[in-house]
Amino acid sequence: MNQLSTETKAPSPPMTELDRILTKRARMTALLAEGLALIGEAMQESVVGDHGVNYTLQNARGWYDIHEAGQQLRVVQECQKEFDQRGWRELLRKSQLESVMHSKAKQDLFDGLRKSTPELNAENVKSVFIDMFKNRHETWKEGVVVLFQQLSNRYKSHSPFKIKARIILEGLSEYGFTFHTSSRDKLNDLERVMCLIRGTTQPESWNEKLAHKLEDAKRSGQELYLSDELKIRLFGNGNIHIWIMKPDMVDKINDIIADYYGNVLAAERAA
Repeated sequence: MNQLSTETKAPSPPMTELDRILTKRARMTALLAEGLALIGEAMQESVVGDHGVNYTLQNARGWYDIHEAGQQLRVVQECQKEFDQRGWRELLRKSQLESVMHSKAKQDLFDGLRKSTPELNAENVKSVFIDMFKNRHETWKEGVVVLFQQLSNRYKSHSPFKIKARIILEGLSEYGFTFHTSSRDKLNDLERVMCLIRGTTQPESWNEKLAHKLEDAKRSGQELYLSDELKIRLFGNGNIHIWIMKPDMVDKINDIIADYYGNVLAAERAA
């Protein structure tokens, strides 16, 4: 079985980072509550005759009846929710677990956080990340399978159960030099898989990512891109053909796919 090269990496977000974010959250909440209470008091004091600055503030910020305690609480809770969403994303990035997740899994997670955001506190964070770390190997293998399942079955070199040295990605772009977002995701996932297999750090800067390098190649009129491990031919119809030049990389990817399907079949038989 192909084990993750991230075996020794942190099982949960660094505790110093968690403490720092939770301290900032508490401070933000206290300042918001205090500031909104002061704004509400100022609005009450601003009334001369029949009017005060209520409408001015409402038009400037969209705060209606901010002088009421209930409205102040609503604003604080909305700010907390936005802070928590960003905090979950930051902790996921710092935990290094994001590196084993494929693009769709990450998007599903972030969409779920937007729809129903768990409060960012130590108990919730530890519970979520311990569970994610426990399942990291299956998440990693599933990501490899999902990446190659997306390949068109119109080509003989494609199979959901085994890959060959050549991979064909269709319709990465229609016109111009920029790839579709979904196409970038596929290229980023391929790069992520190969980095994890060989135990190297994934590029964080957009300029260093494979998708950006290919867009640059296309922009400069190149039809062929070469690296130590990949040969990539770009076609005018938006398709690209990728050759994985190292046979052992192909073998390791196929080992992961076989291991995943073996576990899935075993689980189905046991159910």
